[in-house]
Amino acid sequence: MTNKTNTQSKQERLEAIISKAKEGNRGNIFRLLNRVISKSYAGKPEELVPYFSDKNDYIAGLASASYQMITGDFKPIQQLKYGGLGAIISKGGNGLSFEQSQLWYASLSGDALQRSTNSDKALQHSINSGEALRGSTNSDLALCDSENSGYALWYSKNSGWALNNSKNSECALCNSKNSRDALQHSINSGEALGGSTNSGYALQHSTNSGDALQQSTNSGYALWYSKNSGEALCDSKNSRDALQHSINSEEALGYSVNSDSALQHSKNSGYALWGSTNSDKALQHSTNSWSALGRSKNSGEALQDSTNSSYALQHSINSDGSLLYSINKDDALKFSSRV
Repeated sequence: MTNKTNTQSKQERLEAIISKAKEGNRGNIFRLLNRVISKSYAGKPEELVPYFSDKNDYIAGLASASYQMITGDFKPIQQLKYGGLGAIISKGGNGLSFEQSQLWYASLSGDALQRSTNSDKALQHSINSGEALRGSTNSDLALCDSENSGYALWYSKNSGWALNNSKNSECALCNSKNSRDALQHSINSGEALGGSTNSGYALQHSTNSGDALQQSTNSGYALWYSKNSGEALCDSKNSRDALQHSINSEEALGYSVNSDSALQHSKNSGYALWGSTNSDKALQHSTNSWSALGRSKNSGEALQDSTNSSYALQHSINSDGSLLYSINKDDALKFSSRV
């Protein structure tokens, strides 16, 4: 009777800890629990198996995570709704598939889940580094609210709402392909999305700094309402409606190539589009100040109906019609020329 009471007491304490961790969104508690559990069951992982069917899905998820940490076996994780809750993984999951709410709050490093396929709500709130998810395919709500660094998602393909509200740094998503609503509301720094290809509504409302999207190719409505600073989109190629309503400062789009309606209604300051090449209707209705378009080349109807001030287009080269109906003041066109 005493043993049964002790078991119940332990279960209740664990459920209380889980409840607090859930309420506070504290993934470190789940990871700490796995370290303790995996250490306790290191020589007897089979004793964790009964917990896979626990009525509390979170306890079952913790048990499967600790079991994997001891044995390397991913099957229990793949079979449970919250399988792999707070797991700490550095290898062994190449090419596997995860869905439902598997691997929430997981910490992945090394080559943990390279070329994996992740969907539904898998890997939400996870922390990923190394080359953990290189070449992975992520869709639905996978990896939302995750933190990614190193080369964690190199060459990955992301669609649906994958990586919404994520924080990405270093080279986390270099050379990735992102579509649909992927990476909306994300915060990106370092070289996080260097060389990436972004379409659909990907990266809308995102905040990008450093070299975050250098040499990227952006189309569709990819960066609508985004905020870009540093050299975030230097040397990028932007078409369709890619950066409409965006706010760009510092050298955010230096030497970029912009066409179609790419930056319509955008606000640009600093040296935001220094040395850029703009055609079609790329910057119509935009507001440009300081030296935002200094030494740029503008053709077609690129800056029609724009408002330009404070040396905004100094030393620029503009074709006939490119500035039609624009408002230019405070030496906005100083040293510029027409061709």
